[in-house]
Amino acid sequence: MIKLFDMGFDNQQSFGQLFKGGTNDNPPVAGQKNEDDIDYNLTINQIIDEIAQGGESVVCDWMREIGKYPQTTDACLMDENAPKNRFQNILLYDNNRAKIKDRNRGNDYYHASYVDGYDKVNRYLLAQAPFDEYTEGDFWRLVSSARPSLILLLAATLDDKGVAYIPQFWCTEKKQKKYFKDLIVKTVEIQPSKHWDTYNIEIIDQQFAKQKSNLKVSLVHYRQWVCDNKVPEYILDFRTFFQLKKAEAEVKKLDGPIMVVCPTGTHRASFFVAMDIIIERINQEKRVGIRPTVQIITRQRYGSFIFYEHYLNLVEIITKHCVASNIVDLHMLAEAQMKKQKR
Repeated sequence: MIKLFDMGFDNQQSFGQLFKGGTNDNPPVAGQKNEDDIDYNLTINQIIDEIAQGGESVVCDWMREIGKYPQTTDACLMDENAPKNRFQNILLYDNNRAKIKDRNRGNDYYHASYVDGYDKVNRYLLAQAPFDEYTEGDFWRLVSSARPSLILLLAATLDDKGVAYIPQFWCTEKKQKKYFKDLIVKTVEIQPSKHWDTYNIEIIDQQFAKQKSNLKVSLVHYRQWVCDNKVPEYILDFRTFFQLKKAEAEVKKLDGPIMVVCPTGTHRASFFVAMDIIIERINQEKRVGIRPTVQIITRQRYGSFIFYEHYLNLVEIITKHCVASNIVDLHMLAEAQMKKQKR
């Protein structure tokens, strides 16, 4: 098992348990103070003040802490699996990698990892977008196997230079189908909008037609995210829509992981997941844990938060959310800004 912190926690604990100081055997008591959890239980005002006082050096210190703990990555380095990694410098941790269960169609490898959520183990499935016909088939095998409750695609099909970055691995026309041997991927309905499109997809697995029902899942394609190290300006608007789709999945009693897909399976996906976890915790507890949240994610998904811009943008977005939600002391924030300007 992967150790999330050097504090005796294992990966069977959710973010909520870690942040509240509880364990599986001894669940946290609401409102109970844990003296050892100072870094993990900063108030919103405390963390904004710390950043205002320390500036970029504080953020750099956090990043140095985050990148310390190496783990094994044997499966992704195997000769048969290496061609399935689009970027050879982005590895995959062995202990929490997603495994395709239908071994008779191919081996169990796909470049994807499970990541814990705020209140649920393996809440997210962070996956590399397919980049050729072989990984396209394996991607849908993984979807059929993992049965996610929702799929988010955080990428435009063209990069910032107008060059094709990811293939059209799903059908963009209603009733169109793609065939991957005896696996059929069909687009049932399309709901377009200005910055993202929602595709209701049905996956028909002819091999297991008698054992399990067809998987029906929504794929939300967020077209605004063009470049890895530049976070879209209105990402919070997209998260609001994501929250609605997540609630729909819960009403339908879909309990699979939320699959978050981007070209690397790491940079954009890990940013979005960190943002979602931190905001969820703020809404539930009025507590912030930016550094430990990122630390947990980087220990579950290789290569997360290698861009300083992502970390800085995360801090800014969380601050913006707190201000917009009226849960931060605006007077203290104004004082911090004035101190910063005087330097």
